[in-house]
Amino acid sequence: MSQDVITYLGAYVPVRWIEWTIMAILLNPSVRRTPHALHWFIGNENRDRLWRIGGIVISCVADIPFIVALGGVVPTGRFLC
Repeated sequence: MSQDVITYLGAYVPVRWIEWTIMAILLNPSVRRTPHALHWFIGNENRDRLWRIGGIVISCVADIPFIVALGGVVPTGRFLC
């Protein structure tokens, strides 16, 4: 894999996990009732974790039109000069 793809995955996947964790906390009452923050972060059950992973995949797939529009440049946050 190219360095840009590795950077993209290393930056966006953890951020999106946090985003989908916040959505899980807001949308799923069973997650809110869990007293431990670690359970909020890693998920209560496999279904919860799979939902978050699916959300991350959808978010990454949604970036494909931008990558294509940029001529194949993977958005990693560094400036192109």
